[in-house]
Amino acid sequence: MLFSVIYSVDVPSGVSIRSFMPRRSLQRIMDCTEGDEEYEYDYLEGCWEKGKHRKLVGFLVRPHFEALIEDLGLCCTTACLRSGVKPTSSAGTATSTPWIWWRPW
Repeated sequence: MLFSVIYSVDVPSGVSIRSFMPRRSLQRIMDCTEGDEEYEYDYLEGCWEKGKHRKLVGFLVRPHFEALIEDLGLCCTTACLRSGVKPTSSAGTATSTPWIWWRPW
């Protein structure tokens, strides 16, 4: 079973994006499809003006998926594993949106 994951995160300037990324072993098996050039909040004033952006996508086996959920501080119930879900996390200084689909690939 594989989990299809899209994880997008934006942080303001002065905040390390590393704090909102999964462990390096997971980053290596996922594709980074967007970087700072896709940052959409430059129009905001203050700390959001020169922020950072990343989008990771990938198909993960269950142990990697569980590690991702743990790293991002999310929780996922059995119900969310049955179909597409969008658990959200907004940890104060960042905005992140993980999309997760489960399918028996």
